[in-house]
Amino acid sequence: MMPAEAPSGAEPGCAGAQKTRSARLLLEQGRIYDLQGDKEKALSHYQAAMDVAIQTGDEGEKGNVLRCLDDLYRTQSKHHEAERAFMEAHDIHSRMGNDLGAAAALEGLGHMYWIHAKYDQAEKAFSEAHQMFSRRGNQAAAADVLLGLAQVYRTELKDREAEQAYMDAHEVHSRIGNDMGAAYALAGLGEIYLTQSKHREAEKMFADAHEIHSRIGSREGVAQSLRGLGHTYRARSRFQEAEKAFNDAYEAHPLDSIIQEAANQFSSLGMLYQDQGRHDEAEVSYRQALAAYDRADDVRSRVMTLLGLGGLYHAQSRYSDAEETIAEVLAIGISLDDNELQAAAHCVLAHIARSQSKDTEELASLAQAGGSFARIGQHEVHATSLAELGATHEAQGMDAEAKEHYCHAQAIFSNIEEAFGEAGVLDTLGVLDVGQGRHDEAEECFAQARIARAAVADQGGKGKDLDELIASYALLGRSGGGKVACMEACEFLSRTGQHAIHAEALKRLGDIHVEEGTYVEAEESDRHAQTIFLSLEDVHGEARVLFGLGGVYVHQDRHDKAEECLAQARVAYAKVADADGEAKALDGLMGVYVLQLKFDDAKAACMEACEMYAQMGQPMSEICTEILELLRGLEE
Repeated sequence: MMPAEAPSGAEPGCAGAQKTRSARLLLEQGRIYDLQGDKEKALSHYQAAMDVAIQTGDEGEKGNVLRCLDDLYRTQSKHHEAERAFMEAHDIHSRMGNDLGAAAALEGLGHMYWIHAKYDQAEKAFSEAHQMFSRRGNQAAAADVLLGLAQVYRTELKDREAEQAYMDAHEVHSRIGNDMGAAYALAGLGEIYLTQSKHREAEKMFADAHEIHSRIGSREGVAQSLRGLGHTYRARSRFQEAEKAFNDAYEAHPLDSIIQEAANQFSSLGMLYQDQGRHDEAEVSYRQALAAYDRADDVRSRVMTLLGLGGLYHAQSRYSDAEETIAEVLAIGISLDDNELQAAAHCVLAHIARSQSKDTEELASLAQAGGSFARIGQHEVHATSLAELGATHEAQGMDAEAKEHYCHAQAIFSNIEEAFGEAGVLDTLGVLDVGQGRHDEAEECFAQARIARAAVADQGGKGKDLDELIASYALLGRSGGGKVACMEACEFLSRTGQHAIHAEALKRLGDIHVEEGTYVEAEESDRHAQTIFLSLEDVHGEARVLFGLGGVYVHQDRHDKAEECLAQARVAYAKVADADGEAKALDGLMGVYVLQLKFDDAKAACMEACEMYAQMGQPMSEICTEILELLRGLEE
């Protein structure tokens, strides 16, 4: 280390005070150089300050210097040095009873653990730091820690916890006027919404973050938000805008993070080129990113890039290359004792095996993935992998094994009170039971799924479950039960404004009334459905309802109304180029014409229908054949 220099103007005879003041002065000088981007001079002053602090035994000053060294090492991607420095700083501040210093060191350790995929340790460090800052009333620092904790939650696929952490951090930073913290929270929310395919929300979050960072002159923040916008544009196939955003992000990055930013740029462009089918350019970019991440010692980003490269090889059917690349990911996961990373690698290997119809390898990889998720307590992801394992068995005709895995997944989702996942598995179980003729069990699954979704106000899912439940009643021939479910579905869908599904439910309710012979109620349901389809400008939906109404009126011997509806149905089917529907409407019309003894009209409709069936390459319908024979008999 550099020898300490005494500041000018120090009073003689006060060696200890002089050295302490020298340490503080050297530390402040180092901070100035650090802010100016001169990392070499900053490091030399920090080291000199550390020498003085050690010589005088000033533990407090030593902890302050260590924190500055931590931050410097982190910005230079010297992660192992930073981790050691943070641990030493935490020990020093803890011995002194300096909670704020210890909390700051824990926050730094959390970042280092996250970078090295030590997610359990990272979550623990961030949580302890947040508690310590909160106890001391340091709102800004507590909110900063929430940003780190949210990042860990995202990595652990805990989206709801991550979203809440980002929202809490944004609220605090906005309230106390910390624009940079608020902007990073917005960018974090953008990342979550992007993974959830909420692209409009994601774009707004990144755009708002970019505006704030630009206003306060944060180059690192500008680069981060531009990358987020680039990935959002990429997800929406706005490739030119995406490439511009990625290039602008690279131009905006701070000079002291050139290696890391270059790696991010190459990785982002690799994904963009892959989306556009520019596979050679994508592979080159991915490999450049890997080389840069190696230099930056960024294990997590390197792993993400390897997964992208493996996906590229998979898409090109370069299965050996894909397996070799993902095997490297698996090896890193094993070396880090990172079960989550191992599980992710096994999941990808399972998909590669599926593409090659290697059923045994696929099942083995999925089973290993599930085991890894179970070991680290990732119950939700474990349940999801079990459901995927069930789907694989089902696709191979192994229904008993499929049901076993589905039931296991449903039990886990139920135990952790994850209603969305439980409802989805119950739907899948219900469909499997229907296919095997186990209609009572299917009905029970759909009803349970409906209850699970109702508990978390999943309105769209509840509507789906009602639809499945109605379908199961139809398969069972239980028109009464189906009618009750349909009526409840109609009330629910009307109240929640799900108009398209509401119209379909009304149409099905009308069909049930026809089966029961309650034609007045059938007409009422169909007319209500027609009104909704008209308001939605859904011509095909209106055509189907008009066709059904024609049948209702035939049952009531109201032949003029039946003729009117079937003629309108034919026109509507023609508008949407549904030749099959138009031919069926003509079939209905010719039948109504015969009932009214309008044989010329019946003959004209019959000839048109015959021509349409010939154009479609289909045999004539039964009613068309019968009426054609009837008309020929009358002519004879």
